[in-house]
Amino acid sequence: MSAYVIFSFLLSIIMILTIISLVRNNKLNERHSIFWLAFSLIIMVLSLFPHIIDILARLLHIDYAPSLLFLIGIIFLIIYNIYVTTLINQHSEKINKLAQEISIMKSELEEKKEMRGN
Repeated sequence: MSAYVIFSFLLSIIMILTIISLVRNNKLNERHSIFWLAFSLIIMVLSLFPHIIDILARLLHIDYAPSLLFLIGIIFLIIYNIYVTTLINQHSEKINKLAQEISIMKSELEEKKEMRGN
């Protein structure tokens, strides 16, 4: 085994253990951890079987196989960025709605206090 195979395999193991630790400590949601675990497993498989990259590169007519890794990484990051952006948008809408509801409840509470005081 070459050094880069061992390094990438150990990197994937460290990623998996880190993700599991984050989930156990409630710092990462299980729903989000699946995405990262899948990514770690892909790295593990590609590190153990590096010829898969060469085969995929030939099928996609990519002359330099390592550039396929960069392409896959960029696509992965774009997809994850879109996913996180939609989550942020959903949470932003929920926060705005909650702020409006709190404002309404505060005004209703103040009205009730004024009615009791008079």
